[in-house]
Amino acid sequence: MNELVRRDAWAGLVERIYSAAIEGDPLNTILECVTSTIQDVPAVIFGADTVNFANNFLLHRGLCTEAVVLHVNNLTVGNPWLAAQWRQPVGAIYQDSDLLKAEELDAWPKAKQWYTMLGQNTRATGMVIHRRNNKQLVVEVRYTPAQETRVRRAITEMFERLGTHFVLAARMQCMRREFPIEAPMSTSLLELSSLPILIIDSDDRVRNLNERARIMASKMETFFISAEQEFHAMDLVSEAAFKTELHALVSGSRRISKVIPFWNSDRSKRVFIALAKLSGGKNEGGCPNQSYPARREQIALIIQDVDEELELTSDTLWTAFRLSNAECDLAVRLLRGQSIGEVACANGVSKQTLRNQLSSIMRKTSTSRQSQLVSLLTKLAVAPLS
Repeated sequence: MNELVRRDAWAGLVERIYSAAIEGDPLNTILECVTSTIQDVPAVIFGADTVNFANNFLLHRGLCTEAVVLHVNNLTVGNPWLAAQWRQPVGAIYQDSDLLKAEELDAWPKAKQWYTMLGQNTRATGMVIHRRNNKQLVVEVRYTPAQETRVRRAITEMFERLGTHFVLAARMQCMRREFPIEAPMSTSLLELSSLPILIIDSDDRVRNLNERARIMASKMETFFISAEQEFHAMDLVSEAAFKTELHALVSGSRRISKVIPFWNSDRSKRVFIALAKLSGGKNEGGCPNQSYPARREQIALIIQDVDEELELTSDTLWTAFRLSNAECDLAVRLLRGQSIGEVACANGVSKQTLRNQLSSIMRKTSTSRQSQLVSLLTKLAVAPLS
């Protein structure tokens, strides 16, 4: 087995790294270069942010399939291994013994989950490739104690040859992110929805999302977006259900999925997500020219948080139905599920006064029953521009 590529291939790897940096995705290419150079060992990139923990991420080749979810869910805060990486200078090669003693890591309460993520790969050689203020990027190659004698020298040589290029490519990527090129029209259209919406492709990669979805993702309660821009549930059961439904939708003829509950990690909160197929994966017009690759399926993820109260502004209700301020207040409280008695108690008015206001609201909204009114208000609350 060749653990190092031929010397005449190093230049090709450097070219790949810089090409990817120019195109905007050097981190995945760095991992591919590492694993093509050193075979049969996992390669990892840790992204750390000591201020906004929602920005912490893990990219990898070769760890367990649940590694990204495990890392984001449990292992980014208070991690002594990640803390020790901050003491290493940028561009310097380190070994596991330079960071922590094994007993120091074993004393960490979440050491068991850490080893679950890494498997038997308790040895490491790595390099900090970027650091700016509270953020840093680290590339590590992980291996088992049994592999140490065979691969440590080869991994160190790989970092000696490519490490400087990793650092420059990471710097190029960070500069590119400071001056992003976006598609303002499609983003603006998504912002019209009052519900959080993401657009993903058939590989789970997020292609666009509105601000409501971005905020929910940053909280990392029920779902998150990985550094590879992949959509993930925080709960592994929800993740499996989502993958199954996405595959069924992409490969089948249905356009809309069933609703999937997404739980947080301790299953104390959930949101509901529906998938809608937006476009087919075939070339439009039946063009047989295979030099044009087939388009990926585009899937909309529509998220509903049943715990979040629906809102309607007085301006909206005045524009739509010419409701007075008192009528607007009653309509919003009914939308939130309060009864006439509860509103009377909260506002210090009589039930009869509220019944008179309710009669006026129904007349203005052309509804005849309270349930019909609430249904109408709900539709207005979740409509665009509400």
